[in-house]
Amino acid sequence: MHATEHLGEVCPDCGTHHRVIESLPAKQMTLSALENLKESDGIVFAEGIMWMSGSMAGVSGDEEVTDEIVLGTENSAMILQLYDEGWVVEIEEEPDDDETPEERARDVWNEASKIASEAFHDVFG
Repeated sequence: MHATEHLGEVCPDCGTHHRVIESLPAKQMTLSALENLKESDGIVFAEGIMWMSGSMAGVSGDEEVTDEIVLGTENSAMILQLYDEGWVVEIEEEPDDDETPEERARDVWNEASKIASEAFHDVFG
């Protein structure tokens, strides 16, 4: 991904404002933290893309973690990736006129999950 090349600015390649989401702690997201995030005001969708055991990711505890999530707000759907700087917006899309922000976020999550699954299969298949 290229978000850190244009951190804090609108990317000339994809048009996304690659900003750090300061309200999220700069650490891998656990299942329980994601469930709490889903209950936050203004969040209409929140799902992890690829999960791994905490021990596999070098995090204490056995709870699964992810470093990539799809977050749907009342206005847009975002893929967030964890970098040293924190959770950075990789991609941001607004819903089409005929869909809700939750539907747009679910579509983004489905596509990102499919791509991640195919990449995992290509490497470990």
